[in-house]
Amino acid sequence: MPVTKLVIVESPAKVDTVQQYLPSEYEVDSCVGHVRDLPRNADDAPAHVQDEDWADYGVNVDDGFEPIYVTVDGKRDVIQRLRKRLREADELYLATDEDREGESISWHLVEALDPDVPVKRMVFNEITKNAVEAALEDPRDLDMDLVEAQETRRILDRLYGYTISPLLWDKVDAGNEWLSAGRVQSPAVRLVVMRERERRAFTSAEYWDLQALLSDQGERFGATLFALDGTRLATGEDFDRSTGELEPGADRIVLDEDQARDLVDELEPLPWEIADVNERPRQSSPPAPFKTSTLQKAANSRLNMSPGHAMSVAQDLYEDGHITYMRTDSTHLSEEGVEGARKAIADEWSTNLYEGPRSHGGSTADEAEEAHEAIRPAGSTFEAPDDTGLTGRHEQLYDLIYRRTLASQMPNERYTSNTAFVDAGRARFKATGKQVDVAGYRLAWPTKSDANQLPELTPGDQVTLENLEPDGHETKPPKRYTEASLVDALEEEGIGRPSTYASIISRIQEKDYVDKHGRSLVPTLTAFAVVTFLEEHFPHLVEMGFTADMEQTLDRIATGEAEARPYLEAFFLGDDGLQARVDAKDEEVDGSQARAITFEDLDYTIKLGRYGPYVEHDPPDGETVRANLPDDLTPDEIDEDLVQRVIEEEAHTAQDLGEDPATGDEIHLLDGRYGYYVQRGHPEEVDDPDRASLPEDLSPDEVDRELASWLLSLPAEIGDHPDGGEVLVGIGRYGPYVRHDDPSGDQTYENVDDWRQLQDLSLEAALDVLEEPALGSHPDTGQPVFLRDGRYGPYVQLGDADEVEGKPPRASLPEDLDPDQVDVELAAWLLSLPAGIGDHPDGGEVLVGIGRYGPYVRRDDPSGDQTYENVDDWRQLRGLELEEALAVLGDGADDTSPFGKLGSHPDTGQPIELRDGRYGPYVSHGDDNNSLPDEMTPDEVTLDDAVFLVGLPETLGEAPNGDTLLKDLGRYGPYVARKDAGGDRTYVSLVDYRDLVKTQREDALFCLDLPERLGDHPEGGTVHVDRDRDGLYLEHRDEGGQTLKEVRGLRAPALREMALAEALAHL
Repeated sequence: MPVTKLVIVESPAKVDTVQQYLPSEYEVDSCVGHVRDLPRNADDAPAHVQDEDWADYGVNVDDGFEPIYVTVDGKRDVIQRLRKRLREADELYLATDEDREGESISWHLVEALDPDVPVKRMVFNEITKNAVEAALEDPRDLDMDLVEAQETRRILDRLYGYTISPLLWDKVDAGNEWLSAGRVQSPAVRLVVMRERERRAFTSAEYWDLQALLSDQGERFGATLFALDGTRLATGEDFDRSTGELEPGADRIVLDEDQARDLVDELEPLPWEIADVNERPRQSSPPAPFKTSTLQKAANSRLNMSPGHAMSVAQDLYEDGHITYMRTDSTHLSEEGVEGARKAIADEWSTNLYEGPRSHGGSTADEAEEAHEAIRPAGSTFEAPDDTGLTGRHEQLYDLIYRRTLASQMPNERYTSNTAFVDAGRARFKATGKQVDVAGYRLAWPTKSDANQLPELTPGDQVTLENLEPDGHETKPPKRYTEASLVDALEEEGIGRPSTYASIISRIQEKDYVDKHGRSLVPTLTAFAVVTFLEEHFPHLVEMGFTADMEQTLDRIATGEAEARPYLEAFFLGDDGLQARVDAKDEEVDGSQARAITFEDLDYTIKLGRYGPYVEHDPPDGETVRANLPDDLTPDEIDEDLVQRVIEEEAHTAQDLGEDPATGDEIHLLDGRYGYYVQRGHPEEVDDPDRASLPEDLSPDEVDRELASWLLSLPAEIGDHPDGGEVLVGIGRYGPYVRHDDPSGDQTYENVDDWRQLQDLSLEAALDVLEEPALGSHPDTGQPVFLRDGRYGPYVQLGDADEVEGKPPRASLPEDLDPDQVDVELAAWLLSLPAGIGDHPDGGEVLVGIGRYGPYVRRDDPSGDQTYENVDDWRQLRGLELEEALAVLGDGADDTSPFGKLGSHPDTGQPIELRDGRYGPYVSHGDDNNSLPDEMTPDEVTLDDAVFLVGLPETLGEAPNGDTLLKDLGRYGPYVARKDAGGDRTYVSLVDYRDLVKTQREDALFCLDLPERLGDHPEGGTVHVDRDRDGLYLEHRDEGGQTLKEVRGLRAPALREMALAEALAHL
């Protein structure tokens, strides 16, 4: 057997890139990230520790904080594969990433694989031939200090989150397990909340000045009123933010509008003369090469990429060998990096523009990420952006890194700063300008400048006033954080590490602590409640200094200067440790008070309820008043006027109906965000009050206690079905219905005309509703064809669910088709769609079908691309000949420009355009804009695509429990989500854009309700469809529930309809 050496990298994307640089006896494989982690909870822990008090933590806090590790879901087959390959190897090389996380993964691999061959640690910070060969020649041992630092960080995060988060569920938002606290997450949320408090406390001030347009010998320039009678005019910086008054001791003049206009009249007839001119030579230095945090900030501000997206694209660039390692806190360039910059500068401009090697301070946080170099293009000869073959965001980010690296080794920008003072009577105006003398690094790294060049001016010169206008200003509250400025704040405060910033910012948005309004990060009311709770009861945990000290301790552990166990002991079990504090607060804290949010300028209390925020007021001479607040309110919009208006509106509509005869609880009739509804109990009286919306044709005046009680009981069981299962009645999104829940879990719906029919419906009458005759037999298969009325409208179905494997084929009726007009032939045609009608002369197939945007003709070309053209009426498609279909597909074929008007929106009639913006192509419809998916080029965009994109996010309907289902294209790609009445969301990632388009309500429900067992595997074990953070997958499990094999990349509709036989073929 030939001698082999096994090299393990983290990502499958690196395997081929690294393999090409190694000798033939080296074989590269991937562990696909972490293979072991702490158990999710006690149930996930090994059996021998499940009964321990600390089992949920996965950390033995009673004995040295020893972590308990389990195999990560889906990684058992990875470990088995690597063990098998290791048996054929004589050496093991661990080539995971060079930071703490990578070191930890390598250690876990050793623990999981238990190799009996020599183990070597192979480290490189770029995937190039030279770097890989150098790492191979100089391997090292595992750095256990780095491993311990990562392990300590993981334990701290687990103890913090698993002790504080349950308190939030219990005290702040009862039963809402979506809330969470985190060692880094919570201080980050606090930063955003503190900024919003500053904005609420801000008082605006108004001030005026004058803007003059002057000319000297025909050359125009602008000037601003600077002083009157020798005293300077006030600017925004001269006012107190909380009072709106001038700062004490500020010797400034504040003009109002009338004074400014009077001053215009006074100055216009006067002579204008240059009083003084100053010219000062200045220079600016180039920025340092990128480290992780500055890359995230620049990508956000220049490319409008979120930190998470930027890091994802950078990861791809690194794994493909285009850039050096992207998680680094260093701004140092190696000799190879400096040489690469020198050659690139010479190629693009001139050797005279190289001024290196230039140092930019090395690194911050004492090399906290253990990185050796800044982020730069890989190798000693940088690829020019146009030569990389990259496209889209990958090309844009590489270009940003390339130009920043070159700029860092170029000369300073040199310029002359010009200031001129112009006098007119008692007024002095100021004009500024900038003249660039040497562009230097700005050639590679240009920035927008508002400065203009002034003409040649000499004191004593008379200038001409061409225009003089009063100009009003208002002081502005502090700006909300953007993703880029929050990265700045986190870095400045020492919270987290640059490699974690992207995940922090993503997480606080996913947890609904922060919403994005444009590019601004706005805290939700939930964030206010959580931060206030932590400030009052655990202030040290959200103190910036405390969190920064924790990071510094972790850094000392990483360098061997501190020990982990004593630190963990003090943090968790000390006299003032986390466990003691939490135990005390669990008994002490009043949940109703923890859910309350108070603002100093508001004489009302805002509280968090199951169905969103509401306001509560206890007047001294009356009963407590409560009213719902709109979901989309931002905290700075909540003022006395708004709250009073909301309370008055609710007071006009709220009505107590009496005690529920079934439960004894009070029933209320209320007017909410989505119309009238009845409610049993109140959020302050019952943790989760039951609600039921009124049917559309039911007037609130008709609702009494008995009717409200009946509505609240729905869906209600009325008896057993003779074939098994239950028969129920209810009112859903598409009207009143009778439902059969059969023993297999399937549900059959039949609508009735009027909800009142359901009130006294007998079981026999309900069974009659559920029974309906078939239209006839399918002309090809002989199976019965049914016409049914479902929750989402009428449809035709082939076969009975009890007689076919899997779910029977269905097709919805076109909106303008009366069910009474449907016969078996028409039903069979609808069930056949999309249907092929012939071959396209240029290759591929021509089909007809009815889609989300109406009837269409489609070409599927040999490459897999699809071209759609809509027709006006679905009836045109029945009997359509191939030649006619080709003519439909030929419409508009001569338009070769991808940009411009794509057509009119079918709902609004307004134009939809494809535009090429500063940050890439996007579709536009009125005020709605959306970028194209990463995999879509402008040439591929159809009108259907554009209509779909501008309509995102799209609501798919309701889940059986009333939650809202939606789909959208997010920062990490397409997804479906379930959003409950309280706004909490559960996400599932989809494969790609096509998956997003095809996914409908039933597909979303399927995704969100996983796992699903498809059946037994013929070789033993079972076959399942399941989901995790990366999306959907097909899985073969052994008898013990461990993963033997998984297959990803399958689309949601296909998985939902997949039978066991097809699943086995994929596996």
